[in-house]
Amino acid sequence: MHSGKDRSKLFFKTSLCRAFLTKIIALIFLLASNSLLSQQSPLVGFSEDELEEDEAGLWMVVEKQEQQIRTSSILINDPELQEKIEEILCELVEEGCSYLRAYIIRAPGFNAFMMPNGAFFIQSGLLLRIKNDDQLASVIGHEASHYFRRHSIDGLRETYSRGNTFAVLGAVVSAASAVSINSATSLDQLSNSVNMSNTAVLMLQTAQIMAALQLLEYSRSDETEADLDSIEWMTKTSFDGYESISVWEQLIAEQEAAEQHAGFSLLSTHPASEQRIKDLSVKLQSLSANNSKSQSYSILNLVASYREDWLVDEMRILHPDQFRFVVNQQLNLGIPPYLAKYFSGLSYIDAMERDEFSNREKRAFSESALDLLKEASSFEESTKMPEIFRDLGRLNEQLENTEEAKQAYRRYIEIAPDAWDARFIRNNI
Repeated sequence: MHSGKDRSKLFFKTSLCRAFLTKIIALIFLLASNSLLSQQSPLVGFSEDELEEDEAGLWMVVEKQEQQIRTSSILINDPELQEKIEEILCELVEEGCSYLRAYIIRAPGFNAFMMPNGAFFIQSGLLLRIKNDDQLASVIGHEASHYFRRHSIDGLRETYSRGNTFAVLGAVVSAASAVSINSATSLDQLSNSVNMSNTAVLMLQTAQIMAALQLLEYSRSDETEADLDSIEWMTKTSFDGYESISVWEQLIAEQEAAEQHAGFSLLSTHPASEQRIKDLSVKLQSLSANNSKSQSYSILNLVASYREDWLVDEMRILHPDQFRFVVNQQLNLGIPPYLAKYFSGLSYIDAMERDEFSNREKRAFSESALDLLKEASSFEESTKMPEIFRDLGRLNEQLENTEEAKQAYRRYIEIAPDAWDARFIRNNI
């Protein structure tokens, strides 16, 4: 006979076993029978006509925001890049792509998002980090699934049913005050953390829209469905489904590099975990997918001319440790080593001006910046960017390293004798 204690242990083990089996059965059900491909063909979109009167009001506000972005300078108007995005989208969902409208916007952060009305936005920060067309396809497929499974509109209805209509409206229109983008936690903090150039203003506009979408969070089951739909579409086309796992691994690595300073990315709105990666692996195995497909890297060529400008956008938002990780990842994507060192150094200099950091942190930043700028100036190619020596001189001057500052300034004048600030620099030597 079992004692009371033994029966308790047996009951506990049995309960754990049942819970585990329940999860396995649920996953198998998703993998085997919950495919969009098996449910309907072709994929069918939906419209405002399907909404209740009050919900239609929210839809109207979302469409207004789409129109504003369509005519805003935040929109990246690049026909070739746009064509590539649409080409991938249509290869994945075929005729279903007629229901979706893709927009490329200049905004830092590894993110993409789908509006309930079919407007699909890809941020420049995501394109900056993408390593091949297959990775881009995995993100596009994920967001497309949210639309065709009506996750967005279901989330909108759920938010409305909880009496949060005005919260959604307020967030879409004004972003309220709870924006979470990159290392900033509010619009005020963001505006204090960046140089308020035209680019920074565009970032704020994007943050407003993103803040509203964060109120319509997807459930874990929604996220699982979107992941699995995406890789199923990929394996039935020319794309390598295993690259969807690489995307999440890259995101996790970036977040871990920044630790508590990690900024906004897909992980903020699309929770990733080891379990998520395992689920993707199981799905790929069930589809007998292989990663021997010939990968395309055409997206890298299309992004090449923007890479430096988009890195500057990231620099002004991210914690310098996270930015340094991002820059180092760019070494295999077209950024030369001397430029990677220079940009990383500038990020620490930029952080020295931010109120959010302590004096102790700023002293550490100055040391990191000095080391990185010295390394950048040691490359033979550094003469292609004379600003490296000017900024090295300024930093040394700020740190009261007088002779080192003069030496860097002399090198700057030697390389760029006709620079706009050459006369001023000569007076400092």
